[in-house]
Amino acid sequence: MRVSAEGDFVVYTAAVDGGRELWFRSLIDGAESARAIPGTDGAIRDLAISPDGSQVAFVTNEGTSIIGLGGGSPRLIADQSYIVRWSEEDGLLLSEGDGRVLSWIDPETGEATRSINTSYCIGHEVLAGSELALCGGGGDRYASVVGLADPQFSRHLRRATSGGEEGLPLRGSDFRLVDGEYLVYFSIDGDLRATSVDLETMTVGPPITITPEIRTASYTGFGAYDLTRDGALVYAPGPPANIGQLMKADLDGSTRALPIPPAAFLRFDVSRDGTRLVAVLEGLSGQEIHAYDLDTGRGDPWLEGAFIGHPRWSPDGTQILVSIKDRPDSPSSWLLRGSPTALTVDTLAELSVSIGSYFADSLVIADHGAGATGEGVMLDLRSDPIVVDTIAPEGFFAPSLSLDGRWLTYGTIDALQIEPFPRDGRLWSISTTSQQIDAQWLSDREVGFFLHDVGEFFRVQIQPGSDPPFGTVQPWFEDARFSDTPGASHAASHDRGIVYLRGSDVVDAPYLRVVPKWVEIMKREVDRAGG
Repeated sequence: MRVSAEGDFVVYTAAVDGGRELWFRSLIDGAESARAIPGTDGAIRDLAISPDGSQVAFVTNEGTSIIGLGGGSPRLIADQSYIVRWSEEDGLLLSEGDGRVLSWIDPETGEATRSINTSYCIGHEVLAGSELALCGGGGDRYASVVGLADPQFSRHLRRATSGGEEGLPLRGSDFRLVDGEYLVYFSIDGDLRATSVDLETMTVGPPITITPEIRTASYTGFGAYDLTRDGALVYAPGPPANIGQLMKADLDGSTRALPIPPAAFLRFDVSRDGTRLVAVLEGLSGQEIHAYDLDTGRGDPWLEGAFIGHPRWSPDGTQILVSIKDRPDSPSSWLLRGSPTALTVDTLAELSVSIGSYFADSLVIADHGAGATGEGVMLDLRSDPIVVDTIAPEGFFAPSLSLDGRWLTYGTIDALQIEPFPRDGRLWSISTTSQQIDAQWLSDREVGFFLHDVGEFFRVQIQPGSDPPFGTVQPWFEDARFSDTPGASHAASHDRGIVYLRGSDVVDAPYLRVVPKWVEIMKREVDRAGG
């Protein structure tokens, strides 16, 4: 959602007839002025209004486009990205490569006038008069400042303390700086909060909730709100989309809820006998691992950390392999293996990986580094130290090994790839799109995958003797409430189905709320709290 520079209208994404499109609404004439913007079918997330209020930039599965407010034929200007802002000085500012590339785009030509690599950053609010950007969201829900001129520079914002000791890092998403001294953001449970901030010391004051229950997106944590130039708040009420119900989809496309209570699930895996599920949850103070019984839905907490990679059950279902970082700014993560039942944990190596397939102790496939721009590695856990071999130098995301160990699938920034394993140089694309895709093996000869943001799932049969070695991609099922979690966003259930997260009931708010003088109220409350 975005409000025009003059504060007289708003453009937002709405769910219509099973799809999504942009809608226009005047903040002067009220609800009667609401109308669709023709030509924006398939709009899936953030947008920006041009400085003169005549055009809007938006994102679909095909990429980033510009269209007039009256509708028409959209003009494609870039691959799929996150839209940061649209200003007269800089043009369109886009965050690409899953938050690792920042590009300034000329909205007339689509050409990049500047493009830089940064540390992982969802949000990328460039701080005025500096080469710094404010981040927080996606897979890293901590407030941080990253360098634009120096990609290695990254510091977390922390609570100010009186004794000089290091304060706790500030958790949340969609951080925005207001008048250089106040920070507005969303808490993990979806409330719009505010605090004071000192960017010289990288510290913040005590956070307070100003407005509860504003709709937030699942992966990014971006909120459905904007601030007008005169300080009013415009927002869509609703629960956070990342808190939802784990669902089971069967081969016939039918879906049902698992008996596990709703939570902010991030990553999950089902044991090969189909009786247990391990999941990483977003907690209020950090991330947590819980292990669940799929018959009863009962779960028990096991481990905690600032960031926890994708956990995987061992082939016999007795242990879990996972990589954990204990502090958000720690340079190290630790590869751990243990049993949530026996409450045992062994440290195997200092290694940050997201496990794709735990085929055997002698064969673990993982991605290491920066998501879809990271590298693929193969681990042998039998030796001390463990053996780590690079199998793909870059562009390797959510690897998955077939149940017979003969085929490897993985996502890149724009395709789902398949190749023989061990690798022999042959490579095919099962599906290509302008977004990441991750897949799970439903059987030795069948792969299931989905399109991010839209909740469309597909299946494809593997045909080893053919070129390409797969058949026609078939639609499987759709769920408009599918929640795109960080990392691999669904898990094989080992009976030719999958487990995925369905977001909260409210897909789109039925109305908008406007709070006049919200910024004035926010500042007064923060100052009163001692911020």
